[in-house]
Amino acid sequence: MIFTRVIAGFVLLLVFATPLSAQDETFPVYCGTLSEADCTLLQNAYTRLPDLHSGVVAFQYSFAVGNADEREIFSEDASGVFMDFDAAAALPTYSPELFRTLRLDIIVQTSIPEGFPSVPPDMPTHIETRILMVDGMVYVDLDTLQDVVGAEYSGWGSYPLEVAPREIAEATPFEPLVTGLDAGALIGAFEPEFVRQFLTVTRDDEDGRAYFETHVDIPGLYAQPVFRELMRERLEARNAALNMPPAEITDTQLDNLARRMGELYPEPLLLHYEAVDLETGFLSRLFTWGMFDIDVMINAAINNNDITSWKQSPINLLLMVWEFNEPSVINAPENATPLDYETMMRIPIMGFLPLERPDED
Repeated sequence: MIFTRVIAGFVLLLVFATPLSAQDETFPVYCGTLSEADCTLLQNAYTRLPDLHSGVVAFQYSFAVGNADEREIFSEDASGVFMDFDAAAALPTYSPELFRTLRLDIIVQTSIPEGFPSVPPDMPTHIETRILMVDGMVYVDLDTLQDVVGAEYSGWGSYPLEVAPREIAEATPFEPLVTGLDAGALIGAFEPEFVRQFLTVTRDDEDGRAYFETHVDIPGLYAQPVFRELMRERLEARNAALNMPPAEITDTQLDNLARRMGELYPEPLLLHYEAVDLETGFLSRLFTWGMFDIDVMINAAINNNDITSWKQSPINLLLMVWEFNEPSVINAPENATPLDYETMMRIPIMGFLPLERPDED
């Protein structure tokens, strides 16, 4: 099934889903032309992540399904409290140790459009799931999931959080495209002086928070010879590796690409924003987005197709945290029924978490 990894998503967002530009070795935090004071405020917010152990969290995820209209949006909204969050257990890479200490109590509202790919036809279009994580166990309120797992299930179900380590993906035979829609890729590919011409960060204060927005100038970037040559090089390498024609990218095709991308994004494009709580110095909000079909769009633009009329399918992510390090009470429910692996995997929201399947004798 294709379901959002909501719980892992919002937990790991606390340490991992910072924009890639904030994790680049050259730019520990990308500040562009911010003042020294503003840059320090933003840098310190990331530095303070290991000091964040509890709080209230909300996480929103959504994307349009293909050429869907506004009614056909897949979305998940999670809200609740967390305790004993240990960033050191999760850094520098995803680690099962994170889930051995974390206490979590959230409610997830999932909206699934009719006809969503890989979803059984009898799957409800709206699912509410309450999940607890306590002492290395995950607990699921089954009363709201009987349409999914069956009427014979009620009360709380439990399963050990023996999370399987993340598998290391095989490297692709070519370097990924640098499209300008990924700040981290742009920073990693070019010198800082070049990047600062097209990738800007601005600050705006509201409701006790400092909002730092990162924008990219797509028309200006795609007009630069050094950017065009990198695009040519990586497109040709990708096409050769995938046996895709043409093997050579012409100047005319690069002109097409620049013109069509400029038509699609004529104004500075917001890539992400971070908000810093001015009272505590903690990161309080993070918004970012991505696209499923960016390669398809690039290929269409190269061939001089109008991409402004496309119904794009951006993936939108918003994380909010508040009441930093204020105490909460999260206890394991009594009389929880142990569930087997197959039952857990029938619960849609469990698709996010690579639970280990018990060893079979």
